[in-house]
Amino acid sequence: MSKKKKTQPTEKIIKNKKLKTTSHVEEGLRKSFGCIINEILEAEMDELLGNEKYKHIVEKKENYRNGYSKKILRSSFGNVEIEIPRDRNTEFNPVIVPKHTRNIFELEKQIIKLYTEKNTRRSIIKFVESVYGSNVAKNLINNIIDRILPEIERWKFSC
Repeated sequence: MSKKKKTQPTEKIIKNKKLKTTSHVEEGLRKSFGCIINEILEAEMDELLGNEKYKHIVEKKENYRNGYSKKILRSSFGNVEIEIPRDRNTEFNPVIVPKHTRNIFELEKQIIKLYTEKNTRRSIIKFVESVYGSNVAKNLINNIIDRILPEIERWKFSC
């Protein structure tokens, strides 16, 4: 029997994207991590406020979006800058990157796995449940899928 060599996720990315150097991969992953995390943060804020950004609701609400805070996280590919949405009542507590978190080493492994696997709804649901737990709201799962799937596909087919 022949044993097939198991490739690392980053090796798959290099091969699929035909990148020349590891610095190209690191730069691409760093930017992509920031985009994915920002999209998930927006989905979390949508869930808290009950509506998407720029969607106005007729009924008066008690809480609204109130800008962003910048945060720099450490990953194995370098620093990743993200923007954490704020709300007026300061009720937003992000789950994907909890307050006072400075490194995302475990999260980046999960995101790389998303890039290298087939991106079915099931694989993304598995990712979301690993981050948020098994009792996550269906609305949040669907919102996250709708936000991150285009970014993942853009990464895969950009070269």
